[in-house]
Amino acid sequence: MTRRRKWGFAGAVLSLLILAAPFVVARVVAHTLIARSKEHGIALTIESASPSLRGVVLSGLSARVQDIPEASASVSEVEILLLGTRKARANGVRIEVRGSAELLRTRYAAWRNSTQTSARPMLFDLEVSGIHASWSAALGPDSLIEAFESNAAVSADGNRASLSSLVQISLGSTTLQTLSVSYNENARRATFVATPLAKALAGAVLRAEIDHEQIVTSEITIPRGPLSAWLTDKRALGHNPSLEVEARVVLTPTVGPQAREGRARVELKLFGAKFQSGSLPIDASLLIEARRAHDDMIALERGEAVFGPMRGDLKGSLGIGAHIWSKLAFTATPIPCSRFVTERRNATAGSIEEMAGNVTSLLEATGIARIEGSVGLEAQLDLDLDRKDRARFQWKMLGGCAVALF
Repeated sequence: MTRRRKWGFAGAVLSLLILAAPFVVARVVAHTLIARSKEHGIALTIESASPSLRGVVLSGLSARVQDIPEASASVSEVEILLLGTRKARANGVRIEVRGSAELLRTRYAAWRNSTQTSARPMLFDLEVSGIHASWSAALGPDSLIEAFESNAAVSADGNRASLSSLVQISLGSTTLQTLSVSYNENARRATFVATPLAKALAGAVLRAEIDHEQIVTSEITIPRGPLSAWLTDKRALGHNPSLEVEARVVLTPTVGPQAREGRARVELKLFGAKFQSGSLPIDASLLIEARRAHDDMIALERGEAVFGPMRGDLKGSLGIGAHIWSKLAFTATPIPCSRFVTERRNATAGSIEEMAGNVTSLLEATGIARIEGSVGLEAQLDLDLDRKDRARFQWKMLGGCAVALF
């Protein structure tokens, strides 16, 4: 073989190696990714791997977490950038999950415990767009939670993560709510925020603060607005089509080992409540501060309730374990009977309440009579949903009212 032929042959081999190298790199990247996923307890398959101008393109990916058989994922395409940066970009992601939150929480904990000590960090920073996720049977057999228009990012070391998405919650064929959701994590501390998209619910927010996968504080804020905006069946309002609600709930914490010592504060206000058609609307409010005494009982540490002119204390405990029960007692501070008359003077024109207020005002103004006495209220509720036949609600008025002549 002449020198020229030798160099020609060597050049041809070198050219083939140069042309084949990107394809070899693509296969190496695919096999490395599969092996690294296995370390994290994820069974990953890849249909094809090919080179691109900036790195490697993987197509037809599917994955299952071995400890969570109820979950699966597929990805149309992933581009891994190898020149100048180590980043992966994925699109066309579909995630399907089925099962209750309690079941999946148990599965997830088992998966993390089995992989967190042996698994190495991810190979690349990851950016994901075009995510569509569905979670069926989360809130019951006919429930469905869907996430769409979702984007996410995770750093290779796992210390930074972010997510933005629209989430729709449905029960059967009825859409209950559509939310805008965001999640941001940095150094194992994270903030989760969800806000409803409906204009009638503008300002409502669910916020949770998370530290090392434990929810340390969660808060729900509902600004004053029509209760009908939260209901799919408006008939549930009965005599209160214009009833308005305002609420704030703070839970600390809600999950994790510290949940046995969890605390809650609930502030609820109702505006324009009616007990029957044509009655005078009143405002009502409830303030509760409670602690979780043990696994299946919540003890009230502070309870205040207001119904129109009546204000009182609420005491007792609630059961939330294998069955739901309550033992609650309410005692209203006695108020002067003349206060009721004042309330009736503000009644709807032409109503019985307005007529009663006008008559009383006339009697007092002419010096014929005056309203005396005071009225209080005591009530008790004993309820066990497993023994509905033994439910007991008792109440009695304290004191009384009288018309005295001057």
